[in-house]
Amino acid sequence: MIKINEIPNNEEPRKKIMSKLESHFEKTVVNNPWMESSESSFICSLLQVYRPKKILEVGVASGGTTAMVLQVLEDMNMPYEMHSVDLAPKTAGKDTGFLATFAKENNLLITPPQSTLCGTHEFYLGKYLPQVIDEIGGDIDFVILDTVHYTPGELLDFLVMLPYLKDNAIVVLHDVALNQRNNRLHKPDAHATGLLFSAVVAEEKFLNYDPSGNYPNIAAFRINEQTYNNIENVFLALMLTWHYLPKDDEVVIYRNFYNRYYPAKLIKIFDETVRLNRNNVALKKTVAPAKTEVAPPKPAAPAKTEVAPPKPAAPAKTEVAPPKPAPAQVKTLSYQTHVGVKGWGSWVNNDQISNPLDQKHDLQAIKIQFPEHKVYYSVYYNEKEGWSKEILSPEMAGTTGKSKSIYGIRIRLDEADTKIFDILYRVHKYDDTWTPWAKNYEAIYSQGNKINAIQIKLEPKTK
Repeated sequence: MIKINEIPNNEEPRKKIMSKLESHFEKTVVNNPWMESSESSFICSLLQVYRPKKILEVGVASGGTTAMVLQVLEDMNMPYEMHSVDLAPKTAGKDTGFLATFAKENNLLITPPQSTLCGTHEFYLGKYLPQVIDEIGGDIDFVILDTVHYTPGELLDFLVMLPYLKDNAIVVLHDVALNQRNNRLHKPDAHATGLLFSAVVAEEKFLNYDPSGNYPNIAAFRINEQTYNNIENVFLALMLTWHYLPKDDEVVIYRNFYNRYYPAKLIKIFDETVRLNRNNVALKKTVAPAKTEVAPPKPAAPAKTEVAPPKPAAPAKTEVAPPKPAPAQVKTLSYQTHVGVKGWGSWVNNDQISNPLDQKHDLQAIKIQFPEHKVYYSVYYNEKEGWSKEILSPEMAGTTGKSKSIYGIRIRLDEADTKIFDILYRVHKYDDTWTPWAKNYEAIYSQGNKINAIQIKLEPKTK
């Protein structure tokens, strides 16, 4: 049963904790709960209505939501235990959960003269949920699931937590409509939470339309026996094409965990969806331009040249030649970076490294050129300032003369070129490691390490 606008919104806990944090950060605190006020108040109200004793949060980021939830729990003046899990030990240059940690360590959650919290809170960082769920234990009666938003993402973690949830537990899903929000940080296929909300069978599903009457970006459901009896719906939802392919060791961790709690027929479905999605991802990432240039079947044309005079052989070659302009276009992409002390470096071409990797000079600005094509890019500064405005090539993104490092980047082509190329990019950090390749406006963060080089390349789309 779907219940619309039946949860009363309460914005006071968010206002209370954020005003405390802002006063201590001289109003420069950033990364408030990464939610709109109406979304935060939805969580606060659910907590007050259901008064849970054991809370699991999966997806922490800066910890603004964590601090807000702890404030609600403290206001209710009842014992509780809260467990916050995140794969990242750092987010955007700061320790994951730093806002909640600061609030606890500075007694912002406590009304004097109390000296202890009413409950307990623990972080579990740098590990997958299946690796820590046994330590957290069962009887969880409230969940906030807010992680990658791309399939398989939240579906994988819900299948892990379900055996540990108490009867009638509440599961809150953030960003259930992110794929419809035209947010430049996310793509139309950022629908993992919305897919989970649709697939799961539950006694009650809660939706509160936002103050403007728009479909909400946050939702919740209350599990019951039917959730367990129909869990194959979630396994079947995994069969939709994934946005990313987890690493092999991650797949093994999740599969081994599922094998403990789910029947063999569902494990078979999981194995098949991994296999099929692995093939899909492999096909998307295969470039193989050499094969399209060689095109072995077409040399049959020389057979005609044996019948005709030798000169027709030349036209036959010119028919094979057209694929070559595509690599020539790729080489026209070039970029130039500005680094501390040295200033602007030389222009480098497609797939080249912008600066010497052994030089510790921080990247501060970038220009990209792609003649007769459009490239858009934006750089990430810090938690306070976030992303720069989107720049169109060949203009500069970043700053010069301000000693201002950048800690992330995202790059995209215009709509026409995205049908021809993928644009891939990665950055080299002061710790002598490269980030993984990102592509087509996916955001790269250096996780607090300064960047001293970048590598960008175009790859022709394969059909």
